[in-house]
Amino acid sequence: TTPTTSTPDTTTGGTKTDTPTESTGTDTTPPDQTVDETDLTTYSQSKQTVGDSTNKKEYTLKSITDTTKTTYHNFVFTLDAKSTDTTVSPYVVVNYSSSLGAIRVDLNGVTIDQSGIGYQKSRNIDKEGVIRLYHNVSADSTEELYDIGVSKSTPFKVFVTENGANSWKVTVDVVYPGGNTTSESYGSSDFSKELQALDGCVAPDSCKVSAYSYSTSGGVLSIIFTVSGTTSRPTPAADAKYNASSKLELTFLGLSSDGIYASMNNKTIGGITITTSRVGTKSVYTFNGASKEYRLSATKSPNQVLLEIKL
Repeated sequence: TTPTTSTPDTTTGGTKTDTPTESTGTDTTPPDQTVDETDLTTYSQSKQTVGDSTNKKEYTLKSITDTTKTTYHNFVFTLDAKSTDTTVSPYVVVNYSSSLGAIRVDLNGVTIDQSGIGYQKSRNIDKEGVIRLYHNVSADSTEELYDIGVSKSTPFKVFVTENGANSWKVTVDVVYPGGNTTSESYGSSDFSKELQALDGCVAPDSCKVSAYSYSTSGGVLSIIFTVSGTTSRPTPAADAKYNASSKLELTFLGLSSDGIYASMNNKTIGGITITTSRVGTKSVYTFNGASKEYRLSATKSPNQVLLEIKL
């Protein structure tokens, strides 16, 4: 996978181009090895790794399957080495992020992704608090990021098994946390040039924007803001509209902190130049060159605000 030219300010910033592939969907066949469904003593909510962090070999992500179990949801990432002399399993880091509302699976050394889940796309799970599997964007061309949205922090288990010559299955088992079971997405469902708004947290809620990523596909520029707030309101209040000068403005109405507005100032993406300003707790992003319809929406787990602009 090769990112287009960009200099993101965080590890989640950047852009990549989708390569359509056949989706594997949900697999009802158990993986070669699973942990006993009744024995959760080896599960943990702490960061877990498999493989060797010094491994510089390259891999292809062939597929991702997910299977419903009694007490946990089973995710299997199948990775094939690009070199036939590779005998070392890939390095994978799995960690829960409270700001994302998700368990992040960081697949190091992956340069080709054939999972069938495009960048900034997801597969809905909607099972007992395991919400979705989301394909995030990484600035590193030798890394793929997948976020397992969960209703709250929950134990998980990571292990790797051989899958024949130069191939491995990385398994992530996530205990069902309960609670919200729906893939929540809200805001505008249609593109328009009218005012669009999102209800959400404001500065007193420690509402934050911490990172961004973007992609262009099908004549649409998609910019995703990684955000956080409270348990009940994890995404910020915001609105988007064309101002008196006919320029599209996205305004976050009350942020206790904004970690990206300075780095995004005067940045050009897809032929649109972004200028930013911040006064008090309000952050304004102005998109110079945008003149067509747009759509403003948000998701929970992972917690994001999405602005899509037709090019």
